[in-house]
Amino acid sequence: MSHLSDCENFQCGQGYVKCYNSYCIPHYYLRDGRADCPTGEDEQLLYTGPCTGYFACWDSNICLHPDLVCDGHTDCPHSDDELDCDVFCPEGFRCFAGTVIFSADRRSVYQDIINLSYIDKQTRYLDLSGVEIRNFGTLVLTIADVFLNLKVLILSNCTLSELSVLFGNKAFVIEKLDISYNRFKIFSTSTYNFQYQYLRYLNMSYNQLLKSVTDIEFSFLKVLDLSYTSLTYLIDSVFAKLPRLQYLNLSHTLISDFTRQYFSPTLKLQTLDLRGIPAQDIDDYLFYNLTISQALYSDLFQICCPQIHGLIISPRACVAPVDTDAISSCANLLGIDIQRFLLWIVAIFAVLGNVTVIVYRVIWDRSVLQTGYGLFVTNLGISDFIMGVYLLLIAGGDSFYRDSYVLYDKSWRDSVVCKLASFMACLSCEASTFFIFLITLDRFLVMKFPFGQVKFKWSQKTIAVVMSWVASFLLSLVPIVFKFDIYSSNAMCLGLPLTNTYARGWEYSVAVFIVFNLIIFVFVACGQYAIFRAMSKNRISKTATNRPSSRRAEDITVAKQLSLVVLSNFLFWFPVGIMGLMSLGGHEVSSQVYAWTTVLLLPINSAANPVLYTIPALLERWQQFKRGG
Repeated sequence: MSHLSDCENFQCGQGYVKCYNSYCIPHYYLRDGRADCPTGEDEQLLYTGPCTGYFACWDSNICLHPDLVCDGHTDCPHSDDELDCDVFCPEGFRCFAGTVIFSADRRSVYQDIINLSYIDKQTRYLDLSGVEIRNFGTLVLTIADVFLNLKVLILSNCTLSELSVLFGNKAFVIEKLDISYNRFKIFSTSTYNFQYQYLRYLNMSYNQLLKSVTDIEFSFLKVLDLSYTSLTYLIDSVFAKLPRLQYLNLSHTLISDFTRQYFSPTLKLQTLDLRGIPAQDIDDYLFYNLTISQALYSDLFQICCPQIHGLIISPRACVAPVDTDAISSCANLLGIDIQRFLLWIVAIFAVLGNVTVIVYRVIWDRSVLQTGYGLFVTNLGISDFIMGVYLLLIAGGDSFYRDSYVLYDKSWRDSVVCKLASFMACLSCEASTFFIFLITLDRFLVMKFPFGQVKFKWSQKTIAVVMSWVASFLLSLVPIVFKFDIYSSNAMCLGLPLTNTYARGWEYSVAVFIVFNLIIFVFVACGQYAIFRAMSKNRISKTATNRPSSRRAEDITVAKQLSLVVLSNFLFWFPVGIMGLMSLGGHEVSSQVYAWTTVLLLPINSAANPVLYTIPALLERWQQFKRGG
């Protein structure tokens, strides 16, 4: 047959398939247990799948061309292609080789069929989809009596509500049952399981009234489809009496609580589909005793964490979206050890440093509160202290959920602690932004108008501080009041819109954290530039001013110190605004950049500010004390 080896351009006729670069073989030669192509590819998995447009031989992988059915020659292993070839087929049905299908275009005409006596009793495939069984009277009670060889029964969308209506107390050898799109509310085989002792395939999908499944017992069942039902829970070990179950579909049900008691240790599945399930409470080692050899499907990345899928299921078998939270991991709220260490350091410094600032200003340096910058700096210390408390809450949550965070991810994000932490973080960020702006404005007025022509009055300072806190409070409260999801979009409970994942309320997050803050810091940058220009132009000599030169030198020193504070905050916040705009424009910010920005870049301001504006003052006081001594 070497002359048939170079036929890559030859086109096969209808009912034939082409071997690779070679001759054509009949379609029914595929997967028939004998290699017919030169390299045997007709027996490979490449050709698996439904026999669309062809006749499927019973209990075989062979698919026959319609011309080979009822042609007087046996082609199927069980000769089923030559069965029931001369049966009478009533109008409205399609019948061939033991198959009877109710025609879709005649459903409205045959709503009141009263018997099936004219259908051959040897029928093995019966499809009555779309016919209202409730109008059949006693018709369906005779199915088991009449069709003794029935293997496949499809009663989809037949308004069924009870299995007892179908078969009474008769048992038969049906292997495939499709009762999808019906009105079942409860499904239990405790009474009728003997009727289906040979059942291998059961489809109950799209029974949207189905809320309970109990006592399922089928010795040979391999496929169970319960997808798109209203199941909210499953009883313990509900699948324990399905020893041969291979494919289980629970997708798009309403099950929110998963415990490992659902899955018996005896289950050895090939595929488990959990996509579209609103699961919130997931037990640790949910599939600890369950074997899944091929695929575990889920919309939740948590399912593919080792704390849940256990040690038996291979990670390669788990198919789920990638975790979009760049901060947390399956084990910990903070996925990287160095980030966890730095967060604790920054949190402690932020709390202790800002407590020192507040105590120092209130107790030992009360006079500075009478100045504009002193009042603003003290309130900046309070806002930074709030950030420190926020960091301690996050660090505490990380320690509390150590090594098992994935089990509590959703409960953590929805918790009161996370909402409180989110509120405090937003309050601190916005208050700090306002006070940085007020410090810049105050120093600009002092340097621009050295003779005090324009300055902050005490009442104006107080009003500015109160308004800053009120505005920050309201801005932080809005996401909670309107139930936005931005605070719970990541494990840090921080609503920064730096990713391409848009949680509910992301527009508000962009407006506040990106647009508003960016505008404020643009004004701050302009103000700092004006301050430096004023410092260079207003070097007034001692004789040219009615104020002592030491006072002027003090103003310049304070301006320099506070400029460091302002510039450090600007250098931290301005890149955040730019990254937010990039993300909004469709540019993806890498997960590592996002993680380090939220864990270290923003919080470190709160720890650095006390060092920048208070430590120099303390050192100066110490030098004065030493000189006085």
